[in-house]
Amino acid sequence: MKERIENILTLTAAKNVATFRGFEIAEEKNTYLIHSNLSDLGYRIWLWYELSDEYLIMEITCIFGYFDRSLSISPNYFLNLLAANNPSFENSCAYVAVKEIDNTLYISLQTSQIFLPKWSDEDIAHALAIKFFHLMSGLMFNLPEPVKTFGN
Repeated sequence: MKERIENILTLTAAKNVATFRGFEIAEEKNTYLIHSNLSDLGYRIWLWYELSDEYLIMEITCIFGYFDRSLSISPNYFLNLLAANNPSFENSCAYVAVKEIDNTLYISLQTSQIFLPKWSDEDIAHALAIKFFHLMSGLMFNLPEPVKTFGN
């Protein structure tokens, strides 16, 4: 299973789409840390997978910023952020989420895809490359304060 996922990721990286440069095994089970040009700016991208005889699920998490808690955060801001997720954020085929890590509220784009195991590794890699392209296109925006994006 692991070899197949790594082959798919290698094929995806070879497509040179959306700054996807490579990957490494992460600490969490069934998870890879994705290397991209955005990694140099502090962005963190993980790909988690689950493979069975019936399906292959890949979930991508891209942490791209944090909430500056020194500024006041209006509840209206959160409502507008939730509204922006419908049907996907900035046409990225993903949604914005918030995750607390070590008392910091990080902002991420989340997306997932279901593939059929009978698909070839090349077909899955092609679809995954398109998914990364759409995900990265959603990062070409500037959120207002109190969100601070990495690299800015």
